[in-house]
Amino acid sequence: MKRLICFIICALTVLSTAALFPSDAASGLGRIYPFVPVVEDYYPGLEEYIAKALREKKTSIDVSDFHISKDNIIFAYKSAVFDNPDIFYVDASFINYNYNNLTDLVETIRPRYICELGSIPSMVKKFNKAVDSFLDGVSASWSGLQKALVLHDRIAVNCEYKEKNKLSFTAYGALVSGQAICEGYSRAYSLLLSKVGVNSKIINNDVKHHCWNAVEIEGRFYHIDVTSDDPKPDTCGYVRHKFFLCTDSKLLNASSGNYTGFMSDVTFSDAFSCSSLKYNTAFFRNICSEIVYYKKAFYYIDNNYKGKHRSALIRLKNGKKKALKVIPDVWYYANKYPYKDSFSKLCASGKYIFFNTKRDIYRYSISSKKFKRVLTIKKSTAKSFYGIALSGRYIYTTRYNSRMKNKSMTKVLKITSSGKAKILSKKNYK
Repeated sequence: MKRLICFIICALTVLSTAALFPSDAASGLGRIYPFVPVVEDYYPGLEEYIAKALREKKTSIDVSDFHISKDNIIFAYKSAVFDNPDIFYVDASFINYNYNNLTDLVETIRPRYICELGSIPSMVKKFNKAVDSFLDGVSASWSGLQKALVLHDRIAVNCEYKEKNKLSFTAYGALVSGQAICEGYSRAYSLLLSKVGVNSKIINNDVKHHCWNAVEIEGRFYHIDVTSDDPKPDTCGYVRHKFFLCTDSKLLNASSGNYTGFMSDVTFSDAFSCSSLKYNTAFFRNICSEIVYYKKAFYYIDNNYKGKHRSALIRLKNGKKKALKVIPDVWYYANKYPYKDSFSKLCASGKYIFFNTKRDIYRYSISSKKFKRVLTIKKSTAKSFYGIALSGRYIYTTRYNSRMKNKSMTKVLKITSSGKAKILSKKNYK
């Protein structure tokens, strides 16, 4: 490890970013920059070779031709897995290998698969279908910011921070199972970004055992930590933007301490320095709802509209904000203590935006600019809506009683083929 760290530092002093990271612009795909930046410089072709063997589900991989030491094989192996998030069925944290006792050079490595080999093809189909679903509606004509923002929110809304099994460390856990930890969030995010032409890198902070992404927007790198923007415990439709497009200094000053020492980590380098202040005070910084983009406009809920206890559905187009509907509802804890912010959230399906008030769910048609109330909770139930989210063809909401107990997450609406919402029967409200 010391040898690898030494030549990483040396290499970074003489190699430019362009030399380290050639562009993939011609392919239309975004690049996932190397997890350990200089593995490919010292062992050309090794990472690609390992990745190909893993996609073929080989149980033994001969690497003798690459003359790699046993001290460095773990870096090459982890790079192969992290830089190819579609290889979700391999344990990136464990590697068995045989090496020559005289030379310390590795001859073969034996991967540990976290799934039964026979089940992998069907899992790959589910995974590819989920990737397509997350990318639905994202256009090649969008800017890097628009793509990064929408995909950040989709992952945060549809994934719960939870370690269920080994798949929770993978993109499969985040995109298919809907349960992942930081490594799964980060690998899923890099994969989705690469599909839409945005370059990114997965950063691993060994000091705090935390992963997030560096994302390239208009030639500058920014930190994006989807995990830290997803609340724990999971809250329906809630997503923060505190750690979206951040600088090095903001991360190092973060009160959570998750990022201490990341600049000295072997997976980070000066080539990924994030110093631009361009988005420090951007419109999304204090927004806690999903932000959707449709026909050159952003739509979101401002949960602290013109002061506490109010919210509004906002459209932002060409830098101009417009409140489409003000929501005066106040949410209370224990039936008497008002929350500072509201629990209105939104989700979108095609040209329709759905959002909740305390007792209602509304649909807003972007094309006709009309509102329609599609669901109401009767006052006699003594419950309120706390957020709304779209998953597949269903809209879910969280409901609490007045003392914030007896929470129930329920699917209440089904999106039809025309994009409208059909009310589900009350039996689904459990």
